[in-house]
Amino acid sequence: METREIKIKIHDETDLFSPFDPDQKQLSEDITAYLAHSYTNRHRAVKEHFIIRIISDVPVDQEKIRQRIQEYYVQEKDNTKILLKKLTIKEIILGILGIVLIMLWLILSRESDNVFLEILSILGWVTTWEAANIAILERTDLITTIRSFDMAISADYVFECIQES
Repeated sequence: METREIKIKIHDETDLFSPFDPDQKQLSEDITAYLAHSYTNRHRAVKEHFIIRIISDVPVDQEKIRQRIQEYYVQEKDNTKILLKKLTIKEIILGILGIVLIMLWLILSRESDNVFLEILSILGWVTTWEAANIAILERTDLITTIRSFDMAISADYVFECIQES
């Protein structure tokens, strides 16, 4: 298991949360961006052990922070799954439309040859290739992202609060 250390310097616990959330349920955008950037090992299928080192002037509620980080990754995973479903529907629609256009072009091109049929051919191939692009590239990236969120959700978090004087 690979270990990664993430260092976060704060003055107090409120630095970790969004200033617009008085209930302190949402992590700040800076923290979430920093955590997402720190988690760069997306393509390797290893469970990573995170050590989140929080350097602060006062003690922090470790369980609250752990819970908020995991909630963030669960929410991001759910949003990515919704995006993946939408992308799958788009892929299916484009694939069917492309095949229908190509079949229509093949049937109509036997009888005559004109500009309309060439446009039909081009539209059929473009929509088919777009469906293939979604299936091969975009969908794969989203699946990889979901796997990285799974690893982050199941990771072990160890907090070390160091009070500076």
